[in-house]
Amino acid sequence: HESGSMFDFVMKEDKLSFPEAVEKLARKAGVPLEEESDESRGLKNDKNALYEIYELLAKTFRYILNTSMDRGAVRAREYLDKRKVSPEIRERFGLGYAPNDWDWLRRYLKDHKYSDEILSKSGLFSKSEKQAPYFVDRLMFPILSSSGKVIAFSGRRMSGDEKFQKYINSSDTVIYSKGRELFGLSQALGTLKKAGERAIICEGNFDVMALHQAGLTNAVAVCGTAFTSEHVRLLRRYVQRIDTLFDTDRAGAAATEKALILIQKGGLENNVVSFEGAKDCSELLEEAGEEGLKSACSHAVSGFEYLVQKAVNQYDTKRPEGKLKAVSSLAPYLDATDSEIVRQSEIKLLAEVLDLDEQTVANDYLKGRSERVVSPAPKPNVREAEEAAENSDFIAPAKETPEIYLMKLLCCYRGEFARFRREFSFNDLEADVSRRLYALLVDAANMGIEDDELFVQSIEDPRMRSYVNSWFRGETMRAENYAKDIDDGIARLRLKKRMAESDALLKMIRINGAGSMSSAELTDLLLEKKSIDDEIADLKNRFK
Repeated sequence: HESGSMFDFVMKEDKLSFPEAVEKLARKAGVPLEEESDESRGLKNDKNALYEIYELLAKTFRYILNTSMDRGAVRAREYLDKRKVSPEIRERFGLGYAPNDWDWLRRYLKDHKYSDEILSKSGLFSKSEKQAPYFVDRLMFPILSSSGKVIAFSGRRMSGDEKFQKYINSSDTVIYSKGRELFGLSQALGTLKKAGERAIICEGNFDVMALHQAGLTNAVAVCGTAFTSEHVRLLRRYVQRIDTLFDTDRAGAAATEKALILIQKGGLENNVVSFEGAKDCSELLEEAGEEGLKSACSHAVSGFEYLVQKAVNQYDTKRPEGKLKAVSSLAPYLDATDSEIVRQSEIKLLAEVLDLDEQTVANDYLKGRSERVVSPAPKPNVREAEEAAENSDFIAPAKETPEIYLMKLLCCYRGEFARFRREFSFNDLEADVSRRLYALLVDAANMGIEDDELFVQSIEDPRMRSYVNSWFRGETMRAENYAKDIDDGIARLRLKKRMAESDALLKMIRINGAGSMSSAELTDLLLEKKSIDDEIADLKNRFK
């Protein structure tokens, strides 16, 4: 009984973005999409070439690692043996070896007829050091997209020459962005799609492989960058819980704290897995074996409990100053908590641990929160502001459609947004400005921003900020019948959505009515269409 079109269905079932779902369905139905421009055609050609290059290299690197008697390849195999990486895991993750030859990579790709232009876009060569290859004498880890295509590499240095980074990744390309991709995601998808499953996010490639080898096939890792909100959005397609398992050193603790805040802001349950006696899970696999690692990872504490304990260990909470520092250190996590019920539970736990009155902690936190939100970032000078405005790609629409007016009202009366959000998603809106306003409202809800001025200040784009700010001084904010206008706007959007669903069902009935569908299935479609058509009739009567 979920609402939505065939696009929504494919997006949910196959975990695709809206454009990916449209492309898939168009291809399946034989419907041509809009003709490509020269620019988009060139971009598509670049993408296809890079997919070919990375697939070719992945196979070649793997072949070299598995068969070559070159000293570098032998040393790489010995290193994997030392790290106790099983043959099955080496195969599952497609591990390979890049030869210890600075001319090999370019020569090999040129022999396969790839141009200098595409090689410069490949992310495999330095742009500053005379086109030197990134991957020389390195153990190679292919990075796969969620659909299973090789889109980048991570390489571990095999020599002891410390003038080269231990780990290096392909640079960003048209098919790869390290801030949005996760190592091991493709291999973990089968597990992550299971109902109630969690994702484990860790730091390194070897950590991911160690966890998979121990049977924890829900593990993924960042690709040479910090954990980002984009990673949270990616994992939110598949799971409602993310456990962090970063290194136990100081840097790992700092990374854990930042990740927990991002996950909490993303509305997902978060926990921390930690263990004693090893720096990371790869080291624990070497020392305790697969069962020892699996056992150690079975114990997790909630993200907030972890941060509370960290604060207690860091500050002298027997003294008032230490208690204050502890509350302040936990404020960013509390700020990221969307639910007031959950936030109150967290404050209650914190008060108990610090031996303080719950209301006292709440008052102190709220006072600090107000100061944090109100205190604006340093304002740019006039020239910087003008440049920012010039570089903004936002253009206020010349005509205000009913959809845009509805979003304006929701910005001014944000208490109404929760019910709107339960029924409509980003993809239900047509206008670019409507979608931007939807994203702003989601961010404001997640950050707990209630004050109008703070809401306006939270908008980074200067032109959009000015556009929205005008509403709070104009007629929109003084609309006497705003509640009815919002109800009417929602009803109009619902009518539009239902009509699209009815049209899609009619096409499906016509396509399948010739015998490719059972009579029972066809009856179900007809009944569903009748139910939607009845709702459409009621909605149309509303506006007569």
